[in-house]
Amino acid sequence: MKIIIVLIFIAVVVLIFIKNIISHTSHSKRKIDTNKVKTDKKQDVRKFKNDILVFEGSPNKAICDVMVRTSKEIQKFNELKSNAKTMDALARDSELPLLVAIMGECKTGKSTFINTILGEDCLKCDVTAATAVVTMLKYGEEKALVVHFKDGSSEGYPLEKLEELSAEGDPEGKKIRSKISYLEMYLPNPVLREITIVDTPGLNADESHHTIATKEFMNRADKVLWLLSYAKAGSSTEMAEIGGLDDNLKPICIVNRIDEIDPEEDDIDEMLDDIEKRMGNVISHLVGISALEAREGRKNNDAERFKESRWEQFQKVFNDEILCQCENIKMKSVLIKLKDCIQKLNLTIIAKEKEYKEASRLVNDASKTLAAVKQKKMYYNKLLNDWSPKLGEECIYLTVTLSELPEEIKNYEQLNSQKKKIEGIGIVLRKDIDRLVDDGKLYRRQMDYHNNEIEKLKGDIERYNKSGIFGGKPIFDFDGNNKKNENRRADVNSKAEELDLQNEQFRSRKTELIARFSRDEHETQVFWANVRNQITSTISDNIESMINNIDWNRIDSKSGLDGLKWVLEARNIMDNNVAIDLYKALEYIQESLGLEQTNKTVGIDGAMKKIEEIIIKISGNIIKNNVDNIIQEDNDLEFSKGKLA
Repeated sequence: MKIIIVLIFIAVVVLIFIKNIISHTSHSKRKIDTNKVKTDKKQDVRKFKNDILVFEGSPNKAICDVMVRTSKEIQKFNELKSNAKTMDALARDSELPLLVAIMGECKTGKSTFINTILGEDCLKCDVTAATAVVTMLKYGEEKALVVHFKDGSSEGYPLEKLEELSAEGDPEGKKIRSKISYLEMYLPNPVLREITIVDTPGLNADESHHTIATKEFMNRADKVLWLLSYAKAGSSTEMAEIGGLDDNLKPICIVNRIDEIDPEEDDIDEMLDDIEKRMGNVISHLVGISALEAREGRKNNDAERFKESRWEQFQKVFNDEILCQCENIKMKSVLIKLKDCIQKLNLTIIAKEKEYKEASRLVNDASKTLAAVKQKKMYYNKLLNDWSPKLGEECIYLTVTLSELPEEIKNYEQLNSQKKKIEGIGIVLRKDIDRLVDDGKLYRRQMDYHNNEIEKLKGDIERYNKSGIFGGKPIFDFDGNNKKNENRRADVNSKAEELDLQNEQFRSRKTELIARFSRDEHETQVFWANVRNQITSTISDNIESMINNIDWNRIDSKSGLDGLKWVLEARNIMDNNVAIDLYKALEYIQESLGLEQTNKTVGIDGAMKKIEEIIIKISGNIIKNNVDNIIQEDNDLEFSKGKLA
């Protein structure tokens, strides 16, 4: 028997041990599965971060890849669609050759100037404001014309339609011009392999849309050539427009139509020096030319006419400052625009983050306020319950135990005053009742004593009546006991009359107190009913209204908060995807341009700092190249002088 019990005990222990092992294994498995689910969920949030950017080709291509990817990541947020659109446009421009905008007021000869740069008459020239829409001249193996409309669509047109679509004076194209955003003209011109030229309408044209169209392209440009008419060069309006350009777009100014200057009245060089002084540091260079004379000199192989146009002076500046620096200028321009674009995007997110925090604060405050008001409602319900005595309870005495009514109760001062009055009544009644009770107790003690005296007297009389010789009443009262008993009887009867009078007085006092209590109790119950009504009214009118209003505000704030939750994901994208992609692209640019790698910093701020460092180094390279060109020119000049000698 003992062996069987031992075996059963061992079996139970083994079963418990196996169960614990299975339970632990199952728990571990569940824990692993849960972690896996959490990991998968986290990966879903990073839906755009599913591959690593591999940079190939030019540095500009790397920047383009980052901007395209960033645009895709942020365009799902309605509030960032404009930022995504700007980034898309910048990505497209970053792959173009250096974007050179030809700007200036009307009738400065911009179209003639462009024709002279390209060495062919591709744009209409007119004394009136000929250019009505922005025209981009790009390299193409074959000549072509593409119209980009304001609705985002585009369409190819025969090149013969250029004048109709772009020239202000052409009435046939007026209707369609109002729908055009800009034109693209493709030409197999070698200059356009290096740069893309943008012909813009004059800023002071009679048509306001000229100015609007030009300014829309100002920020897209990588370099600006600003044409001035010698007659109005350095005017306040032009100075204001040039001063409005970004610092990185400090233009090369070309004073055109110098062939119209009368050399007997004005010295061209003195006039140019005077204009340059007036322009100050808002420009990078200033040269004077006659684009028309240069074009005609080339056409007619007139070397003297071409020389007098001073085109060679411009061509030197154009080569040194633009054509020889295309890569550096383009890279610097793209980085500056990228930095501005990312900063604006980040500032937009920061602003929305502040709105999210404020909305979160409003929701929390509303929730706390709502909880406080609900707590107050509970307090009022308790107060209402306290002011609702059960049947048979004495309201007068309960009034003393109640707290003062709060200010939210209507007529609270009057009611609290009545409450104190009832408390006073209750105190007086309590004292009168206590005295009545005390008098009643005294009366009962006196009655008990009186009844005892009667019983004693009865006993003494009965014994006296049996104290005679033969067991009867004595014939002679030698001891005077009979007399004493008679006297005692008279005292007892007198005391009985006195007690009866006290009893009548006690009953009268009791009846009066009951009447007073009943009257005051009734008035107190009316007072309590009034207070209950006021409390109920406060709950229904004030407290419930407050709860509803606060709850509506909380729901409204919660809706606003829910509408801003996207900013959390946007911030996550900025600090992880965008910052990492941008940093890798910047490292690729440094390596491609042979720039020294800088210390690695993190986040958007770190990427912005790295952009600034690269811009500074590229600016240094531009200056160095300019210096090298000057030294080389000086050496070439010395060599030429030596040969001549």
